[in-house]
This record gives sequence, structure tokens and C-alpha cells, in this order.
Amino acid sequence: MEDIEKNEIFVVIKRLPRYSKLIYHLYKAPFVTRKQKLLLSTAMGYLISPIELVPGFIPIAGQVDDLIIVLTILKKVLKSSESKLIQDLLLYQGLTIEMIDEDIRISMAFAKAMVMKAGRLMGRTVLWVGKGSLAVGKKVIGKRYLKSSKMQKNSNQRLHKKPKYSKNE
Repeated sequence: MEDIEKNEIFVVIKRLPRYSKLIYHLYKAPFVTRKQKLLLSTAMGYLISPIELVPGFIPIAGQVDDLIIVLTILKKVLKSSESKLIQDLLLYQGLTIEMIDEDIRISMAFAKAMVMKAGRLMGRTVLWVGKGSLAVGKKVIGKRYLKSSKMQKNSNQRLHKKPKYSKNE
């Protein structure tokens, strides 16, 4: 991809279970507010929901959209809390705020690169199909045109022929 190396996204995807555990522990923590717990519930709900922006059964792409949404919500919750215990929970999972920021950046860059690649592929496909359709259309129209021009020529010849009169008239 352009901005990131291909293996970077795999490292981020491998951290997804740690992020899930962190969300779980934050949800259970007594110092997290109701509003923050609602946001965390939204993140967990999105992770387990079968209805997603990009379905989870699509390799890599299905996990990247999960990462972007979950990490963004997680970062918002972590930034909105002033508790020192949050740092302890992060360290317990082997994470830091900087890692979350970097993982969001990598995930966004990867998603952007995938969309760009898909757009180019779609453009090429449309161009290829268009050219093929044009070629088939020319053949079909060309055959019809030849048929219709022959028919028109024959009918014009019949119309412009001088009528034959019999000698009796």
C-alpha cells in the first residue's frame, strides 16, 4: 500500500483481542461514567454485530473497519476520563494511548488504500465492460445496418424501376 507496509495492518489486527479486553475491563471499572460505558457498549456491539460497514467474513477489510470504529470510540473514552487507573488498565493490556493513535492512523491509511485500489479496479472493469459492449454493439448494429441497407436498396430499386407495360396497352 502507499503509506503503510502490508505487514503493519496485520500487527494492528493482532491487537484487536487486547483492545476488546481493555474495553471489557473499562466497562466493568467503577470509575467509568455511564456515558463512557454507553460508548464502550456501542464499540462492543459493533464488534459482535453481524451488520457492519464491511462484513467480517471479508479477509482483512472486515477487521479494518472494526478497528477504526472501536479504536476511535476507545480513544474518546480514554481521553474523556481523568482517572489514573486508566493508565494501569492500558499497561495491563500492554497498550498505550500512542499505540492506539498509531493503530488508528495505520487502519485509516490501509482503508484509504483499499478504497483507492477498489476504485481503480472498478474503473478498469467498467472500462473493459464498456469496450466489450461497444464492440458487440458495433457488430450487432453493423449487421442490422447491412441488412436494412440491403432491404432499403432493394425496395428503392423496386420503386424506381419503370413499370413494364404490356404490348397490348
